[in-house]
Amino acid sequence: VEEDGSNVTCTDLARFTLFLDNLTCPFIQVTGNLQCGCPTKPVGLNCTLCADGSFSGGIDFDDVVPFADQPNFTCRDLANQAAILDDLTCPSIQLLGNLRCGCPTAPEVGSCTLCPDGSSTGNSSFDDVVLYTDPTGQSTTCGQLSQVSGFFPEEQCPGIQFLGINSCGCSGTVENVCTLCADGNFSGGSTFDNIVLFTNEELEETTCFDLAIGAPIVANKHCLALQATGKSQCGCEASPNIGCTLCPNSTVFGETALDDVVVVYDGRSYTCLELAFLGSELPENACAAVQEIGYLKCGCDKPPCTLCADGSFSGPSSFDDVPVPEQSFTCLELANSAKDQADSACQTVQGWGFLHCGCPTAQCTLCADGSYKGAALFDDVVVTTNANTGENTTCLDLANTAPFYPLNNCVDLHVFGSVFCGCPTQPEASCTMCADGGFIADTSFNEVIVGEDALTNSVTRCSDVAVYASSSPLATEAACPGLQLTGAFYCGCSPYPELACPLCFEGTIPTESLSNGIGQTDPGSGKEITCFDLQNTLATRSNSTLCETGATSGYQQLGANHCNCSAPPVPCPICADRSAMPNPDFEVFPSLTCLNISRQFEQTSGQQCEAFQSTIGIDCGCSISSIPSDVASR
Repeated sequence: VEEDGSNVTCTDLARFTLFLDNLTCPFIQVTGNLQCGCPTKPVGLNCTLCADGSFSGGIDFDDVVPFADQPNFTCRDLANQAAILDDLTCPSIQLLGNLRCGCPTAPEVGSCTLCPDGSSTGNSSFDDVVLYTDPTGQSTTCGQLSQVSGFFPEEQCPGIQFLGINSCGCSGTVENVCTLCADGNFSGGSTFDNIVLFTNEELEETTCFDLAIGAPIVANKHCLALQATGKSQCGCEASPNIGCTLCPNSTVFGETALDDVVVVYDGRSYTCLELAFLGSELPENACAAVQEIGYLKCGCDKPPCTLCADGSFSGPSSFDDVPVPEQSFTCLELANSAKDQADSACQTVQGWGFLHCGCPTAQCTLCADGSYKGAALFDDVVVTTNANTGENTTCLDLANTAPFYPLNNCVDLHVFGSVFCGCPTQPEASCTMCADGGFIADTSFNEVIVGEDALTNSVTRCSDVAVYASSSPLATEAACPGLQLTGAFYCGCSPYPELACPLCFEGTIPTESLSNGIGQTDPGSGKEITCFDLQNTLATRSNSTLCETGATSGYQQLGANHCNCSAPPVPCPICADRSAMPNPDFEVFPSLTCLNISRQFEQTSGQQCEAFQSTIGIDCGCSISSIPSDVASR
């Protein structure tokens, strides 16, 4: 046996196995089976390079190199590697055995075929047609794609069959397949095939032809962005119907030199190029904020201002002569002057257009779906009250203010619309008060008080928690479970959140006992501490590592004492067999009972614990048979 260039005998390996753990042992046992005469393979490793069960494709193929970029790796090496694969990965290596190492059969695969009619290539003349050559010079032909087609998952099969129809002579049609060109053409023409779009860290180039080959198996949600590249850089004639482009009125992304500029959108960092791809997947009402970043940071030309935020010159002509309230011009006059407005004034103009001139949308609206407001019955609902003047702000006030609201704060307004004002949809948020993703359970809970501040004489309501959870940057991943616990306990949300550190040792939240007091007073508020307070403290421990602390076991013991939780096990129980203490009230020493002294030793370990159990434990009625014999003899 050769190991790392040195000769090792089978006897050497046999001795070496004595020092191996269970994880490493099967690999040596494979060598024993293949080269040292052992009659069987280790359990669970049944893979061979050839799907018919043979070790390899024969001696003539032993020195064949299956990978062009690994000249020292042969089919014999591949056969040895196959022997240590499990059933899940075995078919992929058996396919290589069939394609490149002389194995007579291919492994059994799924139902996808290269041609929609179930055949392989259109006819044998297409078998050697080269579809693709990778950076190492390894080519893939129609015949080879036909052999591997069964390995593709069902959702990618139409894309494989599209390649079969366009390049391999297959007949038939497939639907809902992404193509590089928006008009359904496979590519923009051979003259664009070798245009390099980008180069990765390994210096591997991606060309227009690579995108054309990959497009049919791209998820549909990414197809528009891919087709935008096809139009702007790969010769495609048709423009995709993109809901939102980074640069207005264009499928071209930013200036190429600015593609790697890092910008912030919705609290996350993107490069301009990444934001361009993201923009193609965003709803129309989010477009204005993206395009603002496009012209401020990413080199896009800003279009002239129009009266309507969707780019329309004006609203319906029936509004032309409508005077804009508190202004000295009509809607038509405002439309004619819009193009001359400075950038800073354009949102105000478009706000008037939306509110008074029939424009269908605005850059910011109260509701996340672009609606002006929620149902009329919410118009007079008070959202906030000015502490100094006592003036109320209602949902209708917010709806009328929204078109002039700063774009980077529009999501905050959407939260108010969803929580207070009956808007039919809610914006995306990394944290919501209800663990099921809802901002609120029901508006009837909005005024429920969840906390009071004695210093400021202010209260916190469910609506405050809902807004804070969904819009505050402080509502981090670690803080969110506690907010959702509040939502479930006070505000009608269901279900309770899943917590990494539940109060009960058995791994549950004591939902029926959270209002129970524990007989201790909070020095800050002067109120009795409840089971909810205990669980709320533990809710911020966002992973099991933080949960496994001595402090947590103290909380869980309080949970057992007051909140109907099971008692957590202690490291050193007074009875070594963890049975109940027979005589908890027995006085071991004057005024010191078995129960009192057991609590002093619960957290000990090792010989100290053993000594405690074999002396005090016996005095308190524990069975001597529970003590290990070697300890009892001491």
